[in-house]
Amino acid sequence: MFGDKRWYLFSLMGNKVYMTLSFIIIAVVFALAGVQTGSQLLVGLMWIPVLFIGILLHELGHAFASKQLGYGKSEIVFWGLGGLAINRYAGRRSSKHQIIISLAGPFVSGLLAVISLGVLFALEGSFSATNYFSKFWELMAMANGFWAIFNLLPIYPMDGGQAMRSGLMIAFKNRAKALHTTGVLSIATIVVMLGLSSFVFRRSPGIFLILLAVYFGYLNWKMIQTKQEQQFY
Repeated sequence: MFGDKRWYLFSLMGNKVYMTLSFIIIAVVFALAGVQTGSQLLVGLMWIPVLFIGILLHELGHAFASKQLGYGKSEIVFWGLGGLAINRYAGRRSSKHQIIISLAGPFVSGLLAVISLGVLFALEGSFSATNYFSKFWELMAMANGFWAIFNLLPIYPMDGGQAMRSGLMIAFKNRAKALHTTGVLSIATIVVMLGLSSFVFRRSPGIFLILLAVYFGYLNWKMIQTKQEQQFY
């Protein structure tokens, strides 16, 4: 994980949770970006627990589904690109089970976004925050809604890409062909999303998303060339 040292935090539902330095750096940079006033600083710092809780529950969704399907406990790791639910039996999963496990994380994120919106509406009578407590729930709704949709994009190694790869393995019954097609479709989706952001919505995707697009593009290009899944952490 970028050579990160892992620090053990706690165990949740039997799954050990670890933190890495790269996650701390990314979270702090994200929270402090554009901060100029004391009020902005408070909202910025609020992003740190929002990111932690959202990513933890997202990865716990993967871990829970994996355990329910008979693959035992997982290790949840916070790292520079978010979170990972690492399971030592991942290579033994059937394609159908892999689809369920991949989609469990975005499902939890989407559910958390809906719950957060419900709490915000109960507090404010609308979906706009007027105080810092309500702002927390507004950020929770925004972050987890985005995280659910973003992770469902058919880009390997994100959850949608992993589900797509498993679906193609079922359809083609040929691992090499499924991985090649996954790589091609992933790169095509990256190009389309960058194009939509730049030319349709007239917004820069930001340096973090650009670096992420380059990194994922590289992984998929390597997968097309080798017909083998690429290690991404």
